[in-house]
Amino acid sequence: LDPLSGMFLQLVDRPDLSGNYPETSGSAMAAYAFMKGARLGMLPSSFAQSGAGILTAIDRAFLIREDGGLHLHGICASAGLGAGPDHRSDRDGSAAYYLSEKQIPDNQHGAAACMMAYGEWLRLNGTEN
Repeated sequence: LDPLSGMFLQLVDRPDLSGNYPETSGSAMAAYAFMKGARLGMLPSSFAQSGAGILTAIDRAFLIREDGGLHLHGICASAGLGAGPDHRSDRDGSAAYYLSEKQIPDNQHGAAACMMAYGEWLRLNGTEN
């Protein structure tokens, strides 16, 4: 967890790399897992507050009101390994590759993870309907 942003970095084990950035989708997935795992008793209860803190960091930095709506920023487009269905040759697993992938607002995998985390946050705070 990056102490400056309160989120996980794109390359979680390389905080020393220039250009490494807080990444929304992975952070949201971790927030969801921490809160749900604590709710189900699979993780210590302290993980619920850790997950809520990550979600709060996402909200502060990357949930932006613009164009008459809310938009979630800081989402890596889709980093992966191997050529993939689009036959790319640059997906080599290097740090440079991972940090070069575009960030796309409202990308589905990031938005979905954030919504799931928010649902757990509502349960945690007793405000789910």
